Amino acid sequence: GALLHTTNRDQEVGAVERATGKVLWRRSTEVQAGDGCPALTLSGSGRTLLAADASQVTAFAAADGRRLWKFQDIGAPAPDGAAVTAPYRVLAAGKTSVVVQRERAFYAFPVE
Repeated sequence: GALLHTTNRDQEVGAVERATGKVLWRRSTEVQAGDGCPALTLSGSGRTLLAADASQVTAFAAADGRRLWKFQDIGAPAPDGAAVTAPYRVLAAGKTSVVVQRERAFYAFPVE
């Protein structure tokens, strides 16, 4: 498409015009900056951008960066009783859904 979605170690995501390099928007996920960048997933329709890290999944409108929602689970314990600290992973499922995975837990969300 016409947009390139970006991320950085300051836990910001954004959109840049592919043809000109002009920054269209940049927003914070509101997660404390750490060692890594959020992993980005674009929904099947291209209308929702999801940023996932070890703390949460944040959904943004891909065109203008409007924050749509944020998801955090309660951190279910692993079989040995330790708290789960694995990062979230997001997979686009069709045009209107995403599947979020964290360790052994899976969640499905409508995105449009």
